[in-house]
This record gives sequence, structure tokens and C-alpha cells, in this order.
Amino acid sequence: MNRIFRILGIVLAVIVIAPLALLVVLALTFNPNDYKPQITETLTKQLGRQVTLAGDISYGLSWQQGLNLTVNKIALANPAWASRPVMADIGQAKLGLSLQALLQKKVQITGLALSQADIQLETSPAGQNNWDFKPEKGGAAQPVPADNKAPAKTATSLEIDQVTIADSQLAMRSRDGKTTVLTISTLTLTNAGQRLQVQFRGDYAGQAVALDLSGGDLQQVTITRWPFKATGRYGQFDLQASGSYEHAAQQVVLNDYAVTAGGSTLRGALTIGFGGARPALRGKLAADTLDPKDFTPKAVAAAEATQATAPQPAGEPQRLFSDQPLALDALKAADVKLDVTIGELTLPAASISQLQTKVDLTNGRLLLSPLTLLLAGSKVEGQFKLDASAQPAAFSTIMKAWQLDLGKFMPSFAAAALAIKADLDADLTGSGNSPRAMAGSLNGRLNMIVAGDAQTSRAASNFVHDMLEAALPGTGGLVNTDVNCMAARFVATDG
Repeated sequence: MNRIFRILGIVLAVIVIAPLALLVVLALTFNPNDYKPQITETLTKQLGRQVTLAGDISYGLSWQQGLNLTVNKIALANPAWASRPVMADIGQAKLGLSLQALLQKKVQITGLALSQADIQLETSPAGQNNWDFKPEKGGAAQPVPADNKAPAKTATSLEIDQVTIADSQLAMRSRDGKTTVLTISTLTLTNAGQRLQVQFRGDYAGQAVALDLSGGDLQQVTITRWPFKATGRYGQFDLQASGSYEHAAQQVVLNDYAVTAGGSTLRGALTIGFGGARPALRGKLAADTLDPKDFTPKAVAAAEATQATAPQPAGEPQRLFSDQPLALDALKAADVKLDVTIGELTLPAASISQLQTKVDLTNGRLLLSPLTLLLAGSKVEGQFKLDASAQPAAFSTIMKAWQLDLGKFMPSFAAAALAIKADLDADLTGSGNSPRAMAGSLNGRLNMIVAGDAQTSRAASNFVHDMLEAALPGTGGLVNTDVNCMAARFVATDG
């Protein structure tokens, strides 16, 4: 019996202790820096872009902590057409892998940390992206054999427990050369207990940014409907959002979303597609009350207010319509199909309620049709078109309004307490890249039928009497009754 135990002890030593001893010796003697040339060569071939490891590589190995790898001073080159030589320059990267998970055919990243990273994503004027990589020959995956039978593979799952980024920046350079920088003071992503937590603090386009997000298990984000809640701040602009995220082929779906800013809340369901020439957005948008100022960062609103109230240069006439170019390029960024319903829309010039329309935006061509609303309590319906793909931009509108209270738009009428209501019928077209240019190119017609109360009728009668007397003395007496109704037809030609 003792002999049997002795043999088992020897076998156990050979099977278990000897490999562990070998790992200990390997851990004490292995220096990954000796293999940096081979590592950089392999990465360069895989990415088709020069990879440089200028700093030291260190690692730790234990059963409890797993494999911890630290790499310093990593650089990834840009393609030749880019605006700078290096796409990514990372001061330090740390990676933690669970050994126990590897034995279960799982890749579990216990931690990924980046610090002092400077990354720039850019698109060339020709539409090339510097994040599109082309592996060198020999660096890509091996082709499938001629019999079309690929080698059998065992599925390996990927889990990420934590990601942290600190003291870094991400720059985005568009094809027109404009660059926007996102500064990352701290970004922490924690996925534990089937719940994701994200916290971000940084700066975007010169404004402080904060984001706190919680959601379901990160491993389920592309598999099932994924719930989320978020609060954010951009400058002095606060936002809360909730809903669920669902991923499908080349599109994402936001179900039962709600976005709140100030006293405004947007609700609905949205589908965002990425398979076409531009992102495509379709769905529903509804709000009981909506004030655009609630969704405008205070710094932007202050700049717009300063611009609107800035005095005209000396010698320049006062303009009713602004010369400031409209932000028409934004209409070319995405295609949109939305059903919109807004109970109360707050605008500086008027109160709009019960707004309903279908928004169709395709390749810069915007159509609102049908469009119905109450303007200062009066019914308005019609349609509006704006073609931002044309140069200059072209617009057209067909509108009808019933019993529109002009006193709510004309201060002189309101001051005189004149209750004047009008039926309007407009068919207008124009073109231009600013409000003034559009007004100066206006063509079409506006028909108006005006009626008022007894006081308004007497005021109108006195006005007509005085005009006749001034033009043809003695004819004012022809007006011997109140004017109850007036009709006018205005024709616009080239503004």
C-alpha cells in the first residue's frame, strides 16, 4: 500500500507540481521586452500600420489576480494622407486577464486601463477613414480551404469587468478639416452583478461634460432589449434620459425612450440605421410641452442672444431679416422620417399648440406634410419644403389660416385694443442661405380677408374716410357706414 501511495505521489508531482514549478521559473526568468521586435512586427502586419512600443513591457502572474500586462509608450501610425503622422499615442496601457476564465474557454478582461492617450479619428476630403485598417499579406486570417470546410472552432465568450481612461483626449477631424476635441479627465466603466455603470467627466468643444449611466449586463447589450437610465450635463445644460436599447443588423432601436431637459420631455420610439449613405432615423416623437431653449446649452443660447441684439454697423440700415447664414449643412447629416406631435411649443414670437406633422428629410430635402397647428389659438394647416441640397437652398410653403388674431402679432393693433381677425391663404417660394436672402427672393401670393368687431369697424371706416378726403376732398362723405370686412391680395415678385 505504501508503494502505491509513493507511486501516486510521484505521478502527482509530475502532473501538477512540475508544471507549476516550470511556470514559477518562467515567471521569474521571462522578460517580454526581449520579444518587442516580434510583437511590434506582428501587430504591424495585423493592422497594416506601423506600431511602435517605445516603453517597457511588464507583467504579473498569479492564480488569484490572473495575468496583468502593462505596456508603456505605444504609438500607432496614421495613413500617409492623414493630417498628422500618428493616429494614436498612448502613454500607458494595462490589461488584466482571468486565468480561471481561460480554463473555462472564456476571455474575461478583469481590467483595461489607458492613461495619457492622444487619439485622432479623421476623414479625408475623399472620404477615407483612418480607422479602416488593411492587414499586410501574411497578417490577415488564413483563407478557407478549397473544400469550403473551415477548421472547427470552439466558441469563446468575451467578458469585460472594468475599463478606465484618464488624462486623455479624443479628437475628431471631419473631411472639411474641422476638428472637435473630447477631453477625458476620467471615464470608468464597471460591469458587475449583471449591471453596467458608466461615469464620465471631461470637456467637449470647450464645455464641461458629465455623464452617469446605468444599464443592464454589458454582455447582453447586443443580444436582447437592454434597459438604461442616464443623466448628463453639457456646460449648464442638464439632461435625463431613459428607455431600452436594442441592436439589430446595421441598426439600433430605442424603445419607450424619454428625454427630459428643463420643463420639456420628449417621448417615443426611434430606429437608427447605419447601412446607407447617411445615418437614417425613423420613429415617433411626442411632447406635451416643448421649449427649444430647454435643449439649447446656455452658452450657445447666450451667444445667439448677443448676436441677435448686436447693433448694426454704422451706416447700415436696420434689417427685418437677418443676414446670418442658416445651418443648412445639418440637414445633410442624416435621413429622417418622424411622426411628430407636440401639445405646446414655446417660441419667442408666438404660441403654437396641437402641432402635428410628418417629417421627411432625405439627402438634405426637408418636407413637413401634412402640417397642422393652432397659432395663437387659430387653426393653421399646410405644408413646408426646404431643399438644402440646392445651391442656394430653395423653399416653398402652402399655408391656410382661419380667424387669425392679428392683434397678437401686431403691437399697434394690440395697443389700440383692436380685435382684428383674418383668414389667410398663402402660396410662396424663395431661395437663399439666410433669412434675408430668402425674403429678397420671395415669389407667390397671399390672400387675406379681414373682419373686426364694432370698434374695429369704426376705426377702419374713419381710416378710409380720411384717406379719401386726403386724395379727393369732398369724397370722404361717401363713407357713411362702418367698414365690416376688407379683402386684399398681395403678390410677391423677386422679394
